[in-house]
Amino acid sequence: MESMGEAGQRRVPDSQRKGPRPLMLHLSLAQTIWRGSSAAWPSWNSGWQNLNPALRAEEEALRLELLRAEADPAAAADALERQVRKRQRELLDGIEAYRRHPYRRALEDPPVLWSEGSARLLDYGGSGPPCSWSRP
Repeated sequence: MESMGEAGQRRVPDSQRKGPRPLMLHLSLAQTIWRGSSAAWPSWNSGWQNLNPALRAEEEALRLELLRAEADPAAAADALERQVRKRQRELLDGIEAYRRHPYRRALEDPPVLWSEGSARLLDYGGSGPPCSWSRP
């Protein structure tokens, strides 16, 4: 759980490491790719309807090769689902390992120039022109 440090700065306890950041982006992209494969399999298994006609022979040869390797289309779909679940577990295990790793950066929090509610403007210093960056 976060606690408030000096001048209202948020501190993450040493036992909890954030990341990877942005976590929801990593999880969403992985899910989109994996679930897209599962969703596309039934359509692909019966042939792509809108495929460029010049690629039809190549698509059919690949489909038949996969079917010969895995005689039962349902078994191939099950194998795909097992692979998706395996990769989900591996990703989550990797995120947990990342969070448990003992390395911590020893950086001081930048000074807060302005804050209102949960919004903060931090001063990272530097010699270039001033700039502002925000994220929702």
